[in-house]
Amino acid sequence: MSRAVLDTAARYLNDSARQRLREQTKEPVSWDIGAQYDHPHGDLNDYQEFRSVARAQLTKAQATQLLVDFLTPLEHLHTAQKEALNRLDAAARHPKWDPSLMIKALADLDIAFFDGRLKGNVIVMWATEREILERVCDGQNPEKGFTGLCQPLQPDENEGEQRCKVWLNSDKIFNAPDPRLQMWETMFHELVHAYALISSDRDGFIDYHAYNDPYHDDQFEYLLSMVDRRSMYHMQMPAKPAGKGHTICLTCCPRPLMHGDEEFGMDEQGEMLRGQVSDPRWGQAPEGGSQRSLPIL
Repeated sequence: MSRAVLDTAARYLNDSARQRLREQTKEPVSWDIGAQYDHPHGDLNDYQEFRSVARAQLTKAQATQLLVDFLTPLEHLHTAQKEALNRLDAAARHPKWDPSLMIKALADLDIAFFDGRLKGNVIVMWATEREILERVCDGQNPEKGFTGLCQPLQPDENEGEQRCKVWLNSDKIFNAPDPRLQMWETMFHELVHAYALISSDRDGFIDYHAYNDPYHDDQFEYLLSMVDRRSMYHMQMPAKPAGKGHTICLTCCPRPLMHGDEEFGMDEQGEMLRGQVSDPRWGQAPEGGSQRSLPIL
């Protein structure tokens, strides 16, 4: 079943072509211009605006198992999944591509890899590294060379629902050796984070035993490997493997840190986690824990 990674030929792009890709992230997205994509879903705003979509809140283990069960079959899929994968495969191979492809493909990525559970509560945005640091991380760099991150929304923004923004770093992605491959890998990686965030109850979302990398725990690795298995089988496109020793931004919008925070190690990040103060936008911090929000890389 092993298949070679698709040769996108994007590694041969010159500097001017890469700069043009960065510029295109600022242009409006339309079916009629830019990247070629078959579009049966109609309204692009379905995945560019937050909308109320009823969903049950699960434990992290339940959310993980639900998606694993969905991703396990590689053949004999439902018609909607097969058609979505066919469109994604064609788009991954089409010579006409640009950053708008990630917005246009999001509906099919949701159908083919996340059982349609992202719609309404996840949007994807392109930005430069400076813009991401200023808008999301208060100017603090969460990780040297990060290509994307997943930002949980604050309570005053999310209308009572688990919502997040996925940010794609146009500087790092289009400076990569193979920017087209990097773009797809980063998208898969961040959407796995987004699924876990919106599907799991907040109290049980973090694995406090993962030390300084609580978002790249065993369950995340399991889901990413399942996404990678399906994407390689149908598209020859890998999901980005979770790096080791990642750090996470500690200065962003608030999210509760519950009991177990003290189990972080005695390294610099552990000290920062324990030393954070409560944020009034979340109300009173739980006993033994502080409250901050951590964009997820």
